[in-house]
Amino acid sequence: SGSFGTVTYTLTTGNVGNTFTIDSSSGDVLLLKTLDRETIGSYRIRVVVESSDSKTNSEIVNVTVTDVNDNAPVFESQVYFANVSESATTNTLVSTVSCSDEDSNDNAAITYVIVSGDFGHFSINDNGRITTTSALDVEKRSSYVLSVRCSDGGNKTKLSATATVNVQILAVNEYTPEFLDAPYEVSVNENVSVGTVLYTVSARDNDTGTQGEVRFSLS
Repeated sequence: SGSFGTVTYTLTTGNVGNTFTIDSSSGDVLLLKTLDRETIGSYRIRVVVESSDSKTNSEIVNVTVTDVNDNAPVFESQVYFANVSESATTNTLVSTVSCSDEDSNDNAAITYVIVSGDFGHFSINDNGRITTTSALDVEKRSSYVLSVRCSDGGNKTKLSATATVNVQILAVNEYTPEFLDAPYEVSVNENVSVGTVLYTVSARDNDTGTQGEVRFSLS
């Protein structure tokens, strides 16, 4: 009691970046700087108490910084490119997108959704795997531009990001060329000169690109 009962408090070790201070009389630990869990998630501060007769004691104060949803998820790439054959069966893997979040726990739990551009042909799961859901036909649509969104699991506010997936449909040689206006019957005079065009046949192939080109030969 008396003057020997007066104590003062100080912080010694663990006060990284002088983030905290202490009221030397009351022992109140006060915050001096903004906290960022993604930079430093916890502090182990030693508090020393000293009496007026110079006797001391110390104790550790463990400070845990809890996470708030202050970081939006980020795609590893803003634009993805993928190719898939028009003969691909349902559930064929087209591409895998990836999103990360610097928060923790539910605030870093990522879910994915295709916002637009899939026309009912693609789906995405919670691992970012994009797969086919129905048959593709390059003759009807040769490419798709998917808008994909990833969202975190924030309880109060969900943060999100978007990316684009460009999907090119690769043609397969699925059609046989067919003659137009067949069968052909040609009458020709016996005295026509060599090199005279007797008749022009025509054909078509419903494939695309070079697979839809036709060539003619005699057999």
